Amino acid sequence: MLLEVFCVNEFFDDHPSEYKVSLTIPLIRRIIQLRKGCHTLDVYKISEFFYSGEFSGSNSVEARVECPQLHVTRLGFFFTAIPKHLGSSERLETDFIYFTS
Repeated sequence: MLLEVFCVNEFFDDHPSEYKVSLTIPLIRRIIQLRKGCHTLDVYKISEFFYSGEFSGSNSVEARVECPQLHVTRLGFFFTAIPKHLGSSERLETDFIYFTS
């Protein structure tokens, strides 16, 4: 799956533009499990570190990031990371992927 990447700081434009991740059966099961956890615990979001995806720039060079995470809510999921040597004010986020049922 190829997702578009946005930076939470609108003035920081030197950031990766895409995120590649393989939606494997174990990952899909984990996302479903975390979604159920949101319902069971009555929380908005459950986040965990996730190192299997790859942020890259327009020239397809892999970007160096820290704290890559998967965030799952009752409605869907998305991925985030912080560019290496920068702070949370430059956090990267992918598009939100909505669940269909």
